[in-house]
Amino acid sequence: MSDEPNNLAADTNGNIDEKIKLEEDELAPVPGDPIVPKEEEDQNQDIDIDKEAKGLKVEALRVLCDTKKRDEIAALALSEHGLVNDEIRKRAWPILLGYDSSVIKTELEDAKVKLEDDKIILQDYLGRVPYTDLPSHRDEEQVALDVNRSFVYYPSGLTSEEMDAQKQELQDLIVEVLRRHPILCYFQGFHDICQVILLVLGPKLAPLAVEYMSLLRVRDFMLPALGPALWHLKLLHPILFAADEKLCRHLSTTQPFFALAATLTLYAHDIQAYGDIARLFDAFLAESPIFPIYFFATIVMSRQEELFDIPDTEPEMLHSILCKLPKPLDLEGLISKAIDLQSSHPPHTLGVWSKVPSSSVLKTYRSPVRSSGSVVKKNVKRDLLRGEALFKKQASQLSREQFKTQVITNLHTHKSMIGWTVLAGVSAIALGYYLGKRGLDTKSVWQALAVNF
Repeated sequence: MSDEPNNLAADTNGNIDEKIKLEEDELAPVPGDPIVPKEEEDQNQDIDIDKEAKGLKVEALRVLCDTKKRDEIAALALSEHGLVNDEIRKRAWPILLGYDSSVIKTELEDAKVKLEDDKIILQDYLGRVPYTDLPSHRDEEQVALDVNRSFVYYPSGLTSEEMDAQKQELQDLIVEVLRRHPILCYFQGFHDICQVILLVLGPKLAPLAVEYMSLLRVRDFMLPALGPALWHLKLLHPILFAADEKLCRHLSTTQPFFALAATLTLYAHDIQAYGDIARLFDAFLAESPIFPIYFFATIVMSRQEELFDIPDTEPEMLHSILCKLPKPLDLEGLISKAIDLQSSHPPHTLGVWSKVPSSSVLKTYRSPVRSSGSVVKKNVKRDLLRGEALFKKQASQLSREQFKTQVITNLHTHKSMIGWTVLAGVSAIALGYYLGKRGLDTKSVWQALAVNF
């Protein structure tokens, strides 16, 4: 008799219930079929639930994009999985930036033309002449060099001809924006930002998005000097001090330049997966321009254990570690924690906030308001003009600060000579006053001094 347990139900006479036997036979593994571990079954169920949740989110986002509800779109962009896919991003990113791309797209498809001096001129969505008719920008050579080094990590699988075409589109995109706004100064890494926008929106819709980014979100990085960009970095230590004083003190021997490359390019230079950088842009466009700094602070705080293992007497080592983003990045977790960090320690509570220039994008950014129809074009022109006006204000302020710094530097450099000159001048005034009070002829005294000396 077999010792194997028999789980089949039997009646009092020992007869097996055939119905139960058939049910158990159906559940039994068939020889040759793969055996799926329980953990994998659970994982597959999670994937199905995740897929269903994403599908529902996409449907909700489509409705919100139809009704141009910017705040609701922003809230979903900050939640898990962001805007989910590029189909939604193509509609949502312009709304997050502050305009309605559907109006722009319609005008582009209509191929609007203008007759001028018997010549037909193709105009863009704002009635402007083609950028190719505008003067070259001073930075176009550097743009060409950087574009040639673009698309390193994504998209993959392109032929050499397709890659060349992609690079040409990126070159055209950056040059168009610079020629339309010649006051802008190109910076190395700007092409990384433009690359992401181009891949999501395509060559027709990307130019206006990059104009908005340049003038209203990364304007501090496109000025003639680095000073305005450094204000973003100067907020990093105060944020860390407010959230984790011990960690901040441990890093006090380092300057925040380790965050420059990441924040300057909105992390597009450092993140190598297209899906990840597109997801991160969802959050950045939904938030204000200060959010990338809170995001970096969150990354630093997530590396506490690693950083505390390095003595604070080795700032070079700490700098080297912080320059590189950890891999892999838990994007969803970091975005969520950065939102909480910004909520717990908002910019105005930081001691250094009052010193940030009033014309910086950190302070001038306004969350876009909902607009549609014919109002959109008017608002687009207004927004771009406002961005240019703020740029000029910043450039003027920057010029004054540079002049002031130069004067102070010259004073320190030539302080001994200046000291003797000032002393001689004051002495001459004092002597003249003394002689005058006593009724002496100051002119004859000065002549005598001139003869003898």
